[in-house]
Amino acid sequence: MRTVVNFLTRLTGTAGQAPEPTLFVIASLPRSGTHMLSSLLDRHPQIRTEAEIFNPYSERNHKHRGRSAQWVLRNRAWHEGPQPIRGVPIHLNHDDPWKVWQYLRGLAAVRYLCMRRRNVLAQFVSHEQAMVHGRWQVWRDQRRPEVVALVIEPRRLEHFAERMEACWERFDAEFSAHERLPVWYEDLCEHTEAVSTDVQQFLGASLVRGLRPGTIKVGRPLAEVVSNYDQLRRYLGGSKYESLFELPATQQVRRAA
Repeated sequence: MRTVVNFLTRLTGTAGQAPEPTLFVIASLPRSGTHMLSSLLDRHPQIRTEAEIFNPYSERNHKHRGRSAQWVLRNRAWHEGPQPIRGVPIHLNHDDPWKVWQYLRGLAAVRYLCMRRRNVLAQFVSHEQAMVHGRWQVWRDQRRPEVVALVIEPRRLEHFAERMEACWERFDAEFSAHERLPVWYEDLCEHTEAVSTDVQQFLGASLVRGLRPGTIKVGRPLAEVVSNYDQLRRYLGGSKYESLFELPATQQVRRAA
């Protein structure tokens, strides 16, 4: 009973207590760079991130299905340890069977890193590629899986994009009062040091330069791995998804001029 009381005391920030750990969540969606950010933070001596312990599709999480979100967070994500800053990645579409997002809404002291991807087409293609080769993350010392050409059905892409957008809209509405920092996958790939600095400052960690993700991105330009790229671009031309497509080189030159 004392353990539960102490855990809740940490989260509510009761006055008079010794300095308590900083608790955070990486809020994300599939194929948005969750593991890249987690593996970067794990290289910081003050920060610890756990695996996706609320992924209902992972067999290793089945043994905790009968537990509450509070129990899993206390014993699996934010358990005691040498690192004072402790986090866990949770996908916005992974809510059952723990109802973790419902529980987190009532915890005011938790900080949120909102890991997002601007190009939902690239996100969808990455998801489909992972379904083919069965590799959801690749570490730097591993062999890269083979990327195959895919045919993307336009309506499936639209449905995927709408679901991703709806998840973020719900999160923004329900967690508007919580401390949040947006982190974009594209920025993490291209401006790693700047993103790392922003995240460390947000979490209250001592600044450590030169942190790099342990995982790598896998893929080639979308036009090379989407067999019907031009057809898809024409189909979605004029829609809100038009900006997802790279312009042909001739049009890029024309626009630049």
